Amino acid sequence: MAQHNYLIRGLSGTGKSSVCAELIKRGYAAIDADDTVAYLETPCRTSSLGQRIPEIWNWDIDKLAVMLSDKKESILFICGGATNESQFIQMFETAVTLSVDDDTMTQMLLNRINNGYRNRLDELAQQIKWNKTSREYTTKNKKDIVIDATRPLDDVVDAVIESTISNL
Repeated sequence: MAQHNYLIRGLSGTGKSSVCAELIKRGYAAIDADDTVAYLETPCRTSSLGQRIPEIWNWDIDKLAVMLSDKKESILFICGGATNESQFIQMFETAVTLSVDDDTMTQMLLNRINNGYRNRLDELAQQIKWNKTSREYTTKNKKDIVIDATRPLDDVVDAVIESTISNL
């Protein structure tokens, strides 16, 4: 396992993929889990607009364990979110939750270009509902590191680094 494994999580539209790309640009080892270990657990349902919506988005625990066991890197950031997080959260030294307000989430999802997930109006309404629940959870869970991802990307990544590896 890398000496220090960090999870960067958050709902769709909070900037996980952007943070991952910026960490890589700055020379850190970072992996976008949606591209490497994520899979659809159950069949999709169809939205009112005819779009397929995943019911359960999970990570392959075995694949994740292999990635985390790679000793080439002393610090590794895994970026993404999954329904089965409780099955792998203990593999990480720290979890950082990216949080945004509803207006920012709406803009990020409607304008995203890296994938079409959650940018349809009915999907967006569900995501905003989950955003409220997520903010309530992270407010109650004092162990979480919560970063305001409404700020410019450079500031968000600086905060991720400051809250994780700056004290090593």
